[in-house]
Amino acid sequence: MEQHVADPRFNLYSSATCCSDRPELSAVSGKRVSIVARTQLDDGTWQYSVTPERKTASTYECIETELNPTEPRNDFADTRSFAIIRQMLGCYLHQDFDAEFDSIADAILAAIKHTDADKLANALTELDAQPDAIVEEVLNDHSVYLWDMTTPREFLTMLKTLASLT
Repeated sequence: MEQHVADPRFNLYSSATCCSDRPELSAVSGKRVSIVARTQLDDGTWQYSVTPERKTASTYECIETELNPTEPRNDFADTRSFAIIRQMLGCYLHQDFDAEFDSIADAILAAIKHTDADKLANALTELDAQPDAIVEEVLNDHSVYLWDMTTPREFLTMLKTLASLT
């Protein structure tokens, strides 16, 4: 009997959101992950090796039904919610920020300084009204892991304060 080979739902090195409730995936459940490997199992389903989208060596194994597509990205414009915040953080808290800035604080100050103050203030105020999971997802859309130093809600408060001072 010939087995039908199903096409994978996710491409290698793309992003997805983990939606699993398995305890071993609690560290990435509800979070954006990068797909670093994929294997088709004997039953035709796909298994993915994923890692959180920040500097870490941890990988997790998910099956296709435990992943959801992320909000679409446009190469010319970020059409996701809170795009101005995502772009600001992504442009300054990138994987090599430490070669460009002396500290995370310097990178954040530069990001705020080079972002439209009124639009940023409005977006940060709107984000503040969102649930904690949304705040964390938006503020975690960059390459630097910050959550050992602060919480997403505290980081949002700091960003709002700094944006109001510029």
